Amino acid sequence: MRQMPLPISRRFTTVSTNIEALYKTYPIRLSPKANPRRGYFEQYPNAAWHERYIMMPFRLKLAEIAGKGFLNNRFGTPSSSLSSPSNQQEFYPHQFKAGVSHAVPALFSRLSGWDGNIESRPELSQILTPQLLSLFSKQHAHYAQDGYLINFKFKYTDPVSKKEEVDEDDWEDHVTPKYVWIAFGTPSNATSTLLPGTVTSRYHQVAFTRRVTEPKKAGGPPSDRRIFREICFEYVYEPGDVDESVESGEDIPDFNWKRSMMLLGQKVGIDSVVSNAELECYVTRASNGEIVACGGLEVDDMAIRMESSHFVDQFPENGSWKVADVDNALIFPRVLEEEAEVDE
Repeated sequence: MRQMPLPISRRFTTVSTNIEALYKTYPIRLSPKANPRRGYFEQYPNAAWHERYIMMPFRLKLAEIAGKGFLNNRFGTPSSSLSSPSNQQEFYPHQFKAGVSHAVPALFSRLSGWDGNIESRPELSQILTPQLLSLFSKQHAHYAQDGYLINFKFKYTDPVSKKEEVDEDDWEDHVTPKYVWIAFGTPSNATSTLLPGTVTSRYHQVAFTRRVTEPKKAGGPPSDRRIFREICFEYVYEPGDVDESVESGEDIPDFNWKRSMMLLGQKVGIDSVVSNAELECYVTRASNGEIVACGGLEVDDMAIRMESSHFVDQFPENGSWKVADVDNALIFPRVLEEEAEVDE
């Protein structure tokens, strides 16, 4: 499978070296020299041809059917964090697409002119997961320390002219959902659909176990967890929750164990791509607002992952959706982790 091109065409004015350095490190690729970031299921390293062109498309189709059925059985009208004017009754994909189409411009509006101080923009915590919020906060704080603020203006454009802004009623046409991810487990274990960690046991190209380790924080998740993944479904547990043969990688978790994990609840993540849009970007001096660099970006197939709050059975009225990743900033390192050699 061919490697995907950069999802954003860049048309920046000439900028100074230090501004260019800021562009290179931003979670969204703003630099024309930025390297591609693969998402899931774009390449299958070392896989036989029948796996790439027959079995994987078949597995993904089954996962798509299962994911769509799961969503429409458990989700009603969108929560306030994924609101839309859509009057469609089916949540996925119709209401979901409309919700994402409104979340993207809201994200860029709230990021614009931010100094990275999370307390100064509490509204960002309402639309970003903690992991992605931390990533943006570090970058914006770094810019502010150097005396700069980065600003955005986002709009959806006509697919033919590439310039004319489209009506709000047509925004959802610019969003294409791709993959539904479900992370099963307790609220303290299944804290994200993007938990990082090295592969410890590999059973198949898209079936393996990962180790998630992180320093223990008061009130936080366990410091040592495992993720068993099958295609787009993940089961997050602690080492003592499985038999020794599973923990050692000799056996794969059985159906009854996976069913018991499903009863504990889940987080849902949905990957989409946003196309036919324009993102204006300009950098100003924090001291006086002087514009020191500006340019436009033609957005084409920019990856977005939305993630739900944890729930059991039906999605509650007070449940929320947040942006969990943009432009594969978090997904690409995770893909590379999963393709690496098994960490015994």
